[in-house]
Order: sequence, then C-alpha cells, then structure tokens
Amino acid sequence: MLKTSALNPNVINKLKKYEPVDIIIGIPSYNCAHTINYVVHESASGLSKYFPDLKCLILISDGGSTDGTQEVVKAIKLPEIIKREVFTYSGESGKGTAIRAIFESVKLLNAKAMAMVDSDLRSIEPQWIKLLIEPVLKNNDLITPLYMRHRYDGTITNFICYPFTSGVYGKYVRQPIGGDFGLSNNLVHKLLESPLWNLKSIAKFGIDIFITHTAIAGGFEIKQAMLGVKLHEAKDPGKHLSPMFNNVVGTMFNCMMRYEDFWRKIKGSNSIPIIEENLKSANPDPIKIDVELLITNFEKGLEKYHKILKSILSPDSYNSIYKNRSKYSLLSPDIWPKVSYEIAAAFKKMNDKNSRETLLDVFRALWSGRVADYASKSTELTEVAAEEMITKDSQLFEKSKKYLLEIF
Repeated sequence: MLKTSALNPNVINKLKKYEPVDIIIGIPSYNCAHTINYVVHESASGLSKYFPDLKCLILISDGGSTDGTQEVVKAIKLPEIIKREVFTYSGESGKGTAIRAIFESVKLLNAKAMAMVDSDLRSIEPQWIKLLIEPVLKNNDLITPLYMRHRYDGTITNFICYPFTSGVYGKYVRQPIGGDFGLSNNLVHKLLESPLWNLKSIAKFGIDIFITHTAIAGGFEIKQAMLGVKLHEAKDPGKHLSPMFNNVVGTMFNCMMRYEDFWRKIKGSNSIPIIEENLKSANPDPIKIDVELLITNFEKGLEKYHKILKSILSPDSYNSIYKNRSKYSLLSPDIWPKVSYEIAAAFKKMNDKNSRETLLDVFRALWSGRVADYASKSTELTEVAAEEMITKDSQLFEKSKKYLLEIF
C-alpha cells in the first residue's frame, strides 16, 4: 500500500480542474526534449481522431529534466479539444515513480482508460492510441504491445521476461515489458493497492513487468495490440543494460514470490488474443551488439562468482557451464530454463537485499552468455526465423515448469 503520493498538493490542485476525464495518456519523461515533441503530437492526433467526443488529457510526468523537456511540451500546438499538463513528480527518481504519478492521476480524475507510452518513440502514430485505448473502453484491462523488432532489440524481454511470463504464468505475452500499455481504471486501482511498491526496483525500470504480472495474477482481461515496428533508442546489452536488468529481474522475482499461489495452479500456456489494424510499413532499425563484450562479461562473471554458482546451482547445471574452465561453454537454450529457475529459487531463499543484488549480478553474467550464444547462431537468419528461434526457446520454460515447482 502506498504511504506517500507521487503527486504533490500543487499538482493535485492543477489536475482537479480537468475533472471529469475519460481518457488519460501518460508519458514518463526525463531529458527527452529531442523526442517528446513527436510523441505528444502523435498521441494528441490519435485522441482527436478516434475519440473526439470524449474528454482527453495528456499528462507528462517528468523527473526534473534540465534539457528543456517541459518547455518543449508546453509549446506544442495541440487540437483545441485535447488538454495537456506537464509536472514534476515527487518521490524516488525513476520511470516507475513517473508512472505511479500517472496512475494516481487516473484515480484522482476517475478516468475510464489510460495509455502509457515511452518518450523516446520514433514510430508511434495516431492508430497506436486507438489500439491501446479502444479495447479498454470495451471491457479489457491490459493491452500489451506487439512489435516488430530487430532480433537484437529487447534482449531482457527475449531471454527472461517473455519465457518467464509464458513458462511460469502460462500466458504468451510477447512484450511484457514493452512500455506502451493500455490500462483500465480497475487495473490501475489494483496496481496502486499493491504492497510491492515498497520495492525500489519498481520505482525504476521494474514497473512494466510489475504491471503485466500483477494483471495476469489478478485475472484481468488482457489482449495484445499489433503496433508495427518499434523505433526507439535501443541499447547494446553488453554495455548499457545493467541497472535495467537488475530492476526488471528483481521485480520479476518478487512478483513470483507474491503471486506464487496463483502460478503454482497454472498448467500449460495459452496465447493472448491479438488486435490488428493496417499500420505504416517500416523495417526495424538494425542494431549492432558487441558479442565479444558479452562473452567477456560472461566469462568474467563465471570466474568471479563461481563459488556462489556452485552453492546455488544443481551439480548438472554447474557442470554444464563449467565443462572446461579454460574455455567456458556459452549458455544454450537447452540448459537456460533450468539455470534460470534455479536462480529464481535461490533469490527466494535469500533474505537480505545485498545478497539478492549480488545474485542479480550473477544472473546478468549468465544472461550475457545466453545472449552471446543466440547472437552467434542467428547472424544469417531472417527476422522471421530469428523470432521463431526465440519463441521455440521460450517454450522450453513451459516444459521445465515441473522442475520449478519442485525447487521454488
């Protein structure tokens, strides 16, 4: 349960002048003056085109940008029927707190539906808003995005969040941390009531997986919206994803503990209905990843954490990784589910934050080896074939769930 608000009294008073509101588009922002203009403009166009008879508000929940982001938002010319408000949220700095402020705004103004979209999008178009909002107005609770992405984009999703969501919770949600979601008023209220907000990781990058897994465990209606290509500021997994990895995976493991009674009863996995419309055709931006750096991160991690790994992994898992200490074996899809589930079980048994944070560092090193193995095998594949490989590998987590139930 939240003890403090991410909205200060001045912001609350500003927002109250807009009530009642039907739809809120929430955009978390921080130093994104070079991209947010387009995101706000396209969002407003979507609202005015597809929901002209509803009262709509665009909220920019900012983390105290110093590059003029707030000034850019205030200067954007919008259709007269679309209102906007930009404010600095209160509390722990991070995307999760920015989203929490938007959730609190939805509750305050009793909005029927909301969508959250990232501030660095270069491929958003007005139809995205329709696809994310319209199903919510028709009694759905969570609309997750379905993108066409480059094979090396979304490596935390592809090798952890996607397989865990399908294997553990029994739902094939392809982009459980996609960032661009549609949510119902009921789901927002449920999320705000969660005691998991006490986790600092949710205030950061853990917010998306928290939303998805809470919705699944709460029995909310979920659909996927085909949004076409996602063009954004992608990051090399070997260089820039350390904080995000720990936030996302730490939150995911805490959700597993919180919702254990739910997912233990789930057998098999089910697909989620997909909503499709004709969108602009485009190709995802090619993304280069430094495979050698990933391998280096993996091997250094195995050297640094070999005692920890020996204490938490089964002998079979440990030996499959350390077959030859002079040349480590990259993590293949065959052993990845078992190793991942053993890490999750070890996380549950640890009581102190420092030990858990170290374990996340250990897991990140192993993940580097898994990504490197995939990258080395997918260089000549088409995007379709690469996606088929990811899906096939993810299905191994479902087949290994019996083992998770034994050790967790």
